[in-house]
Amino acid sequence: MKRVLKLMATLTRNSARREQRLQELMLDRLVAKYERRIAREIARAMNSAAAKYAAGDTMAVDAILADHKEKLGKILNSLWLESGSVFSEHLVGAIKSTRPRELKQDEIPPTEIANAVMINWIRSVGLEKLVQITTTTQNDIRGAITRGIDEGLGEKPIAKLIRAYAPSIAASRSQTIARTETHNAANESAQATAEATGIDMRRQWVASNDERTRTTHAAANGQIVGMREPFTVGGVSLRFPGDSQANAPAETINCRCAVIFVV
Repeated sequence: MKRVLKLMATLTRNSARREQRLQELMLDRLVAKYERRIAREIARAMNSAAAKYAAGDTMAVDAILADHKEKLGKILNSLWLESGSVFSEHLVGAIKSTRPRELKQDEIPPTEIANAVMINWIRSVGLEKLVQITTTTQNDIRGAITRGIDEGLGEKPIAKLIRAYAPSIAASRSQTIARTETHNAANESAQATAEATGIDMRRQWVASNDERTRTTHAAANGQIVGMREPFTVGGVSLRFPGDSQANAPAETINCRCAVIFVV
């Protein structure tokens, strides 16, 4: 049964608010690292497509997009694995410090757990997400070409149009991708790590606390559920903040809320 409880002991012994802020800071560092890499790759793909189109090689756009998928896949794989490892290590470190006698085993290898979880997740979910992300790049390029053709532009002006769009598109998309993907990977890994400890605990939703917080997320603040029970946020069932498998982008994209393990 879902219920809101205000006084619960967090696994890390931080207050719920402090733990949410700490997790947000950890995510911010990861986002900053990968946002730049993602932005450069999106801009590179768009500019490469523009160069080929300007040269009259319109068929080369498909090859460029295939290369874009491969390069972006490497960046995202690194993002998913590192995000999972960082949050798994954070949780295990806290447990060893605060409740070492309750561990199911003497040593919980956080990196091994995180990597195993994320590798399986990449195979089952990540590849589909990669296709979705690169398809958006393709649509951005094709959209610019279509607009140029509709305006009666030739190949070189259309290429110029693609180059003009590239910086703003790369900047806006990279931030959303980096934030959403680090958040999802971090919580996937933390969930698996928490389950591996063998400690009896529950999970609490802690919303970010500022003017950007969604109304539905603020309403869910303090909600406590079982380890494998979903949260209800805005009428949607979410395993945790940023749950990409929920197919509810309005409740997951750019989310900054945290899940706190409580005992």
